[in-house]
Amino acid sequence: MGKEREDAALPLLPIYHPPDEEEGGDDTSWTGSFQFTHDGQQIQFEEISEDGTVVKMPKTKRRTSLLLLDLVFLLLDYLQFFALLMAMSEHWTWPETWLRHLSFVFLFNLDVWEFTKFSKGVYVSARSYFLPSAVVFDIHYLLLAWLILCTLLVVSYTVFYAVLSYKQNASMLLRIAQLQRVYLTIAQVIALPLGTVLAKLFHCTHLNAVDVYNGYTCFSDAHWGLVAGAVVLSLLFYFGISAWMIIKIRRQMFSSHSDRHEGYLQLKEAQFLRSIDVVWAVGHFHLFSSYQRFWVYYRPVLFLFKFAIVCFYAGLIRHPLAQIWCILA
Repeated sequence: MGKEREDAALPLLPIYHPPDEEEGGDDTSWTGSFQFTHDGQQIQFEEISEDGTVVKMPKTKRRTSLLLLDLVFLLLDYLQFFALLMAMSEHWTWPETWLRHLSFVFLFNLDVWEFTKFSKGVYVSARSYFLPSAVVFDIHYLLLAWLILCTLLVVSYTVFYAVLSYKQNASMLLRIAQLQRVYLTIAQVIALPLGTVLAKLFHCTHLNAVDVYNGYTCFSDAHWGLVAGAVVLSLLFYFGISAWMIIKIRRQMFSSHSDRHEGYLQLKEAQFLRSIDVVWAVGHFHLFSSYQRFWVYYRPVLFLFKFAIVCFYAGLIRHPLAQIWCILA
């Protein structure tokens, strides 16, 4: 009741209508209005569609806190790195009891191949031993599942982006930014799992057979086809997304001075919370606003670091000592 009385006591400012060309305004295809209370809270948003219908949209509560999301990312990254480290350590070798009791961690990295070894009880703790692929499962099904997932993500993003761009309503840029944020979050979650699956295609046994499918001879035409597809997908995924993040972050760098940078962040957060400006969302401030000025490129650097770890896993499977040294470095 107290909150309602307090809000009711705040008088409303006059409704603001953007001026048209005759009144000296800009030439814009959008017509609408905003209404605010004296404390700056937006209470009403109206948009007039092409047929003259007034569409009223309620005020949405905006948040800029990234504490929970950053915590989830931190824990998930730790578990995924640990799962990949366990997969590497099978040939070091790590104590078998340790691996068996913690085999569930493979699921955080979506590493169904390694998890199946332990769930079926076929894992053999030996540095130079590779399990016959037939006792695990057909890797083609796993590759097909990842191919379908990646295709769905690309196609759905393209469709949603095209629809939002075609409508061109007042909140188009904000909705596109929200769409990009959702898919970027998905990309960060699947970065290590996807790389882990692709890295397994490079593993060759001492009998010159592909580890995950012994029917392929290493560096045969069929193997080169799989490897070429994995390389192209990895370059597009890791370097493409990292470059996109770097470009978005670089565009929002106000100053190289730490205090000025922090002040600019606080200004944009306040404007976004008060519905005065949407630069915080459209400019993808969520990529760097959790970090100090020196660490603003943490997200893309971490993305490339995941690619480097995947490369160590892919190319050094038969060289455990070199692999250990690369991980420790």
